[in-house]
This record gives sequence, structure tokens and C-alpha cells, in this order.
Amino acid sequence: MRRQIVKRLLLAAIAAGSLTTVHAIATDNPEHVKQLKETRKCSGCDLQNASLEGVNVIDGDLSYADARGAQLYKAELRGANLTGALFTGANLKGADLRDTKGADLVGAVTDEWTKCPNGSAGPCQ
Repeated sequence: MRRQIVKRLLLAAIAAGSLTTVHAIATDNPEHVKQLKETRKCSGCDLQNASLEGVNVIDGDLSYADARGAQLYKAELRGANLTGALFTGANLKGADLRDTKGADLVGAVTDEWTKCPNGSAGPCQ
């Protein structure tokens, strides 16, 4: 009897953890993603884990946006305002970050194809 209770509790804990994981993966705000794609401006937006491959934000505004875990592969961010934006865990491989303002790429993933804010080839510091 006790073994069955422990087993049920364990299964319930695993199920609860799975639901939490699903929620953590899908945290971007679709309205913010749409706004960014349409206007190139999304100051303070929630873009966590958003799929933004190849997005064009040239001379745009992502200041104070939360882009942790976002997929920004080959994104065009040249000249964008990135002041205060969070990019921890974001995929910026192949992205163009030249001439961005206030870029803090701590924890971001870049590669040799990334163009860093200072114009050099990545990986960016």
C-alpha cells in the first residue's frame, strides 16, 4: 500500500514538473513578437524564448526587452538600441549586431558568423 502511494506521488511530481517545463518554454508574448516584426520597436517587451530567426530590427528599439532564450539566428539588429535588454541564453549565431547601442551580450550564444557590436567577427564578448 505504501509503495503505491509513493509511486503515485512520484508520478504526480513528474507530471507537475512537466507542466512547469512546458510553461517555461512558451513564455513569449505573441503580441510583442508581432509588434517587433511590424514596427521594429518593442521597448520593454517580453520576447523570452520567442522564435525570431532572421527578424529585421535594423535601427529599431529593443531597449529593456526580455529576450532570454530567444532564437535570433541570423537576426538583423544593426544599429538597434539594445540598452538594458536581456539576452541570456539567446541564440545570436549569425546575427548582425554592428553599431548596436548598449548591447550587453553576457550569456548570449554567438559564433564566428556573428557580427559583433564593434564590427568584429564573433564570438562576441
